[in-house]
Amino acid sequence: MARKRLTNGQKLQIVRDCEQRLANNESLRSIARSYGLQGKQIRNWRDKQLLLANTESTKKSTSRGAKGRLQEYEDEIMTWAFYQRDAGVPLAYKHLVIKAGQVWPEFRNLSESQQYHTVRRLCQRNKFAIRRITHTSQTDPNEMVLQ
Repeated sequence: MARKRLTNGQKLQIVRDCEQRLANNESLRSIARSYGLQGKQIRNWRDKQLLLANTESTKKSTSRGAKGRLQEYEDEIMTWAFYQRDAGVPLAYKHLVIKAGQVWPEFRNLSESQQYHTVRRLCQRNKFAIRRITHTSQTDPNEMVLQ
């Protein structure tokens, strides 16, 4: 059977329906089959019923995921980045990777791809956009006439 991604509210509804049907001597396997699920999934949801009830019903996961690698140093790196931007210094992800390596030396041990993606997620979390340089041929002709 194909695995379905259900919201926490849907999982909780299935668990409640399952408990009613189990009380009527229906097997877990037949209940799972009627929903197109594995019995193990429903058993896991029954074990996590309290957690499902306490999480947002529209989400599909009960956890938030792993914490970011640069969480301890986030304020320092972003303060530096905003200061550089206010000073008119153009920044690239590479500049932030270098700064992260200065602040947290173990960051240099990560692969280049891991460093890039970690810094990129940091920028997204802080709504920090890296802008590309606009070439003069890309500017609006009306603006060029005004200059």
